[in-house]
Amino acid sequence: MVQATAHPVPLDPEEIARQTIDEPSTAAAVAALIELMSVLHRRRTLHQQGAPAGTLLMHLARCGQLRPADLAVSMNLDQSTISRHLAHLTAAGLVERSADPRDGRASVLRATAAGLAQAQALISGRIAQVAEVIDDWPVQDRAEFARLLTAFTNAFSPSTEHHQPTSDGVPT
Repeated sequence: MVQATAHPVPLDPEEIARQTIDEPSTAAAVAALIELMSVLHRRRTLHQQGAPAGTLLMHLARCGQLRPADLAVSMNLDQSTISRHLAHLTAAGLVERSADPRDGRASVLRATAAGLAQAQALISGRIAQVAEVIDDWPVQDRAEFARLLTAFTNAFSPSTEHHQPTSDGVPT
């Protein structure tokens, strides 16, 4: 005899947040951010071929140049994932590898001129998407959103994500 199985109930991040977090406004904010991450992931996946490689390229363009291992750490990815994306970006002429000026046995990566142009186009596209969404918000709401989102991003981002290039262009 075959027993009928119940269909699983879809997950509701807002309900899970309410069950997990006592303070209602914190639960609502967390649920909204989880939903936003899902929406952004779906949009990126739908609208960009090679979205992870594009994210890697944008990060490298912002940092200047990094060793592959430092890039992996700063993006919270394993070395094999970074290597796979770098192979595609290098073959496309968007990233170049050269000897590390501080240690010739190691290499550093940097975006080429074409890579910088591609990264700028990707960033401009993201800016346009966000601007379109908030353009009709009152100015004070946009300012408050920017203030709160900046504070959240700064608190959420590990310090390893903020590589500061030195005078020779190699992050510390």
